[in-house]
Amino acid sequence: MTTMQKSIVVTGASSGFGKLIVETLAKDGHKVFATMRGVEGKNTSVAEEYKNWAEENNYDLHVLEMDVSSDDSVNEGIKRILSLTNRVDVIVNNAGYGVPGVTEGFTSEDTINLFNTNVVGPMRVNNGLLPTLRKQGEGLLIQITSGSAHGTVPFMGVYSATKSAIDTIAESYHYDLAQLGIESVTIEPGSFPTEGPGKMRPPANGHVIKEYGVVAEAMNQLFNGMEEMVSGDKVPNPQDVADEVKKLIDTPAGQRPLRTVVGELMADHARKVNAATEPIQKEFLESLGVAYLDDFKK
Repeated sequence: MTTMQKSIVVTGASSGFGKLIVETLAKDGHKVFATMRGVEGKNTSVAEEYKNWAEENNYDLHVLEMDVSSDDSVNEGIKRILSLTNRVDVIVNNAGYGVPGVTEGFTSEDTINLFNTNVVGPMRVNNGLLPTLRKQGEGLLIQITSGSAHGTVPFMGVYSATKSAIDTIAESYHYDLAQLGIESVTIEPGSFPTEGPGKMRPPANGHVIKEYGVVAEAMNQLFNGMEEMVSGDKVPNPQDVADEVKKLIDTPAGQRPLRTVVGELMADHARKVNAATEPIQKEFLESLGVAYLDDFKK
């Protein structure tokens, strides 16, 4: 168990990475706010399971309604969080979803909804809580992005675009906040079972793929291959992502890497891109005369 309890907000806590992150941090002795949609709806059973588990083990866990795609829901969720704690140490933005398909299959509504959840959603949460972190003069933003933030996976281009966008925004928070004692970092998972294509919703006009001939065959081949990669004897463990979140929280302020890639499947390209672009970005900041924004001020 941790020697110092932190107050931590986790979005998208109903399943997948989010649920593992909540459980890992609660077991470590932190005060955890597990937020999700449908606490009194589709996720009622998940919320009850959390509450019973916390009571049985005496964990400091609070389950709250928060739909990151809604201003009102996020504002109400933050209001409730701040009524239960006098500080927030860490925000883990995990909520999001994917949509596979050819780009032509995406309606404007599909695209807007995807960006609203995956990009604007984390910004709603961060911006709503940043006044508290700035007043404290310390805090940590952790954004769960994707290895595809730095390289488009065929038939996942719009999803990859959202991950690239929020990765850039997370880096922008880093420059905004490092001088204020607040860190912004990202975790870039490779391919894990929680992100299988079978759990993703198709675009509204996805049927257009039937007119793409050999490309349609390639899409099926790709997604079948991805399913095989995250199954069988060598299935990657999603707990690795939760463990990395814990590791980043435990790491002293100012020593956390900006980006951390987790996993092996479909992740090596992200490591290579990060290694190649980091020195280029540093040179760019120096040329602008603002290299100091990259340095964390304790």
